[in-house]
Amino acid sequence: MKVLIIGGTGLISTGIVKALKTRGADITVFNRGQTEDRLGEVRHLRGDRNNPAEFEQAIADAGPWDVAIDMICFNATQAESDVRALRGRCGHFI
Repeated sequence: MKVLIIGGTGLISTGIVKALKTRGADITVFNRGQTEDRLGEVRHLRGDRNNPAEFEQAIADAGPWDVAIDMICFNATQAESDVRALRGRCGHFI
């Protein structure tokens, strides 16, 4: 299963990544790259979640995924950006 995690380095996100890795998931993490990498072998996409054009292009270039999980969506603008970036590129969105 291919999984995209937007965020991915916080306490909850790290736990999700570890749990998915034990199940053999192919994980891609999108974040700013400012936190020490504690995730091990996952694919990294770097970018600014608050720059919709940059975010959407990075996602468009890297997909598709079976599941996308956004751990850092905090407002309607970011949710709309998720929809634009992930439409047709993921089976399930959380």
